[in-house]
Amino acid sequence: MKKVMVKSKKPLPASTVILVRDDCGPLQVYLVARSTQASFMPGNYVFPGGKVDPADRNAAYWIAAADLDHRKIIKRFGDTLQLDELVSFCITAVRETFEEVGVFLAQSPKGDYHFPEEQTAARLKGGLKKGWLRDAVEQGGWRLSFSRLFAWSHWITPKAMPLRFDTRFFVASIPPDQECSPDRNEISRGIWVKPMDALARNAAGEIPLSPPTLAILHFFRNCATVREVLQKRNRQCWGATQEPKLIFLSERPLIVMPWDPFYDYLDGREKGGKVLKWLAPGESFSRLLYHDGLWKPVKMGNGK
Repeated sequence: MKKVMVKSKKPLPASTVILVRDDCGPLQVYLVARSTQASFMPGNYVFPGGKVDPADRNAAYWIAAADLDHRKIIKRFGDTLQLDELVSFCITAVRETFEEVGVFLAQSPKGDYHFPEEQTAARLKGGLKKGWLRDAVEQGGWRLSFSRLFAWSHWITPKAMPLRFDTRFFVASIPPDQECSPDRNEISRGIWVKPMDALARNAAGEIPLSPPTLAILHFFRNCATVREVLQKRNRQCWGATQEPKLIFLSERPLIVMPWDPFYDYLDGREKGGKVLKWLAPGESFSRLLYHDGLWKPVKMGNGK
């Protein structure tokens, strides 16, 4: 990671979907590898998602196409955001999940989840036209499955990052009879993996995880089923906003999580202390140091 210090920009609204399943045994999550040419977290493994597009807005239009009305949407996702914002995050979640990995969180007029093969083929060939979601609603009669989405957490990219996002993370179980297929454009590959295995493979350098992905997988590590995940989600919808800090130790980036005891006192350079030890996968952490191309949990000492 190159050291880039620029003036903070307003973070762009975005949605991310943590796809989960347990029909093949213990809980698994779906991770995608971002292209090495990507402008944000290149080469890192993340959950599918992307920024909110202008077409994702217009609450009145999209609510008419969803399986929840405005009251249920507010009850499900909270009243701290305007309805138009809530709906736009949900639409982005549905749209990006299909565009990136081919999973469509919607039901056909017949009540199934089989999206037309021609649309799926077009996506893989890079020919999915702009406005495809409106066409699916207006011409195909598809009903968007907001009811499959569950609010999980709210993350904001550190102020020192050149590209910032204000991201709502959702959890969703993959619909029956659907399979994930990376688009091979923004996403180079995808894998189903158990949370603890993903943490171990990050430590081994096999699948480099982004900081929010690593933190969320750490929380999931003791969950055996989708039901357990949903039972542990924050009862206050998104929960407290997580905005890590990015500082530098001898030119190496250090992420300090909001739950770090010295979070409020750390800023800038050379104030994070020294590395005492690298933490093993599954050990609780509040700091991640970028080392040999990986974000790794560390315990710090000798200073704040």
